Amino acid sequence: MQSTNVLDYMALKIKEQRESVVNSLTTGRLPYEEYRRLCGVLEGLEYADSVIKHTAHKMENADE
Repeated sequence: MQSTNVLDYMALKIKEQRESVVNSLTTGRLPYEEYRRLCGVLEGLEYADSVIKHTAHKMENADE
C-alpha cells in the first residue's frame, strides 16, 4: 500500500470518528464528564488530522 493511500485511509477514519463524536455532542444530553471526554477526543482527532495533512504536504514536496 502506498503511503499516500495510508494517509488517505487514516484521514477518512479520523473524519468518520469526528462525525460520530460531533453527533454525540450535538444530539444527546450527556453528563458533564462524558461531554468533557468527548471534547478531548475531538481535540485529539483534530490534532491527528493536522499531522496527517502536514505529512502529506511534506511528502508531496519531497519529490520536487
